[in-house]
Amino acid sequence: MEDREIKRTLIKCFPLVILAIVIPILAIFSVLKPEGEELTVWFQRSGSIVVLLAVWIEYNLFQIHGEIYPTGFIPEDGDKFTLKYGKPYDALKLVGAVLAVWGTIIWGYGDILYGKFL
Repeated sequence: MEDREIKRTLIKCFPLVILAIVIPILAIFSVLKPEGEELTVWFQRSGSIVVLLAVWIEYNLFQIHGEIYPTGFIPEDGDKFTLKYGKPYDALKLVGAVLAVWGTIIWGYGDILYGKFL
């Protein structure tokens, strides 16, 4: 895999992160809410989209994991991608995991959270 492909994969994750953060916020403000739908339920449903986006982030990162953290026989320059992309990769893995947990909480308990805190 080339350096350019790894960079492109990492960059593709950033819009997904932004969407996963913005979608519940938009749901709170009734953006695109169908008529007759309760706001609490609409916010709760936004959690499923957050989980979907988190899984998509993880899928993208899975494709480059072996290049950034190689196993087995490692050539002399095998750690060049680890040194160059390890920190952004790890940060995106953490953000993806946090978004998956947060999306699951919204998806399961969004109606209660909305009633208590929003």
